[in-house]
Amino acid sequence: QLLQHQWQLALVENKQQWGHQVDAFVFGHANLEMLLNPHIGLTGKWVGIEVQDGFFVQRPSLQVALLDALLARRVDDAFFANKLPPIPFLGIPGWWGKQDAGFYANTEYFRPKRINKNK
Repeated sequence: QLLQHQWQLALVENKQQWGHQVDAFVFGHANLEMLLNPHIGLTGKWVGIEVQDGFFVQRPSLQVALLDALLARRVDDAFFANKLPPIPFLGIPGWWGKQDAGFYANTEYFRPKRINKNK
């Protein structure tokens, strides 16, 4: 859903899954600095990392340590050689106080996926 920019499905219709089956963790100081002054248009990049059952009930410090180890393996595998897909940070459930229907309808922020005409 996220990879295909199906924002409505991933962030609104499946909102209840966030924090239980999927979640967002910020890695890197630049993203944290940008989040100090949130604004419409604030976008980052994301990497999907599959975790084991029980991950979401662990204390946050253990979650971050586990993700750090899993992410390090991806770096070693040259996973980041490809362009990372975008995610509108403020659309992540719970990250912005004004997440109403009009907010998610803003296609300037929740942009559709570009069609690659070279394929």
